[in-house]
Amino acid sequence: MTQIKDLHVFVAVAESGSFSAAARSLRLSPSTVSKLISRIENRVGVRVFDRSLKAAILTREGEIYLQHVRRTIDAVAELESLGESLARVPHGTLRVHAGPSFTRSQLAPLLPEFAARYPDLRIEFRLGPQFVGLAGDMDIAIHFGALADSSLVLRKIATSRRILCAAPSYLDRHGVPRLPRDLTSHRLLNYTMPGRETWPFYRGQKVEHVPIQSQLCADQADLLLELVRQGMGIVRLPEFDVADDFASGRLVPVLASYTRREAIYAVVRSRRNLSPRLRVFIDFIEQKLREKSWNVDPR
Repeated sequence: MTQIKDLHVFVAVAESGSFSAAARSLRLSPSTVSKLISRIENRVGVRVFDRSLKAAILTREGEIYLQHVRRTIDAVAELESLGESLARVPHGTLRVHAGPSFTRSQLAPLLPEFAARYPDLRIEFRLGPQFVGLAGDMDIAIHFGALADSSLVLRKIATSRRILCAAPSYLDRHGVPRLPRDLTSHRLLNYTMPGRETWPFYRGQKVEHVPIQSQLCADQADLLLELVRQGMGIVRLPEFDVADDFASGRLVPVLASYTRREAIYAVVRSRRNLSPRLRVFIDFIEQKLREKSWNVDPR
């Protein structure tokens, strides 16, 4: 901190053009100011002021040094402000965009504990099957998989898979597909959203996209999940949606060796000066999701 104080003295002399004027503004003696400037010059190894009886004029080296000093002082002030911000109790409104099924199955069970821990924080959820960006007053989005908009900041909070599954009763009637091409003889349930017309199947670095013809489609995972539970076909869903069904035996994975891991991200606008309400929400969700059986991130 002594060096930071020295830098403030240096700026005061540079702005006033006088040791005595800087001393008056800082409530120091002129001799103290002179000693501090000499200490800076000894530290950097060059003269930063040309001295006369009435003035202190920056040398060329002093002008360059002043530019860096101002940036340093600003950075320290920003750091101190951030520390004060982090120390405050999170409050205000946090607006979250997330998929309906992820919110229902993963976030909703965590909210009572989070709300009790941060009673001054209000949360608004905007639910939708597709994320198009942090528009308007949105603070954060929970997004599954890659994101095209590189201007946003992604923090990984978990990793899951999109996996094919079916009810045992359906597979008993129609057989178990062994290869992706076997799906052409099965009833398939699919999303109505663009980009879901094919399903990808991965083998090492190779990927095969299989066109999907579906009798039943929906834009919500919850409806597709209910249909597959009733034995109406095979569906491709995030594993976090069906983990409990796998555990109970109500559903079973299909062609599981052809899946690939996909990250789940918290999407924010910037890493700088992350607000306390955003920080505690992301940290809390990441910690809780780490305990989930479907999360294949290292514990």
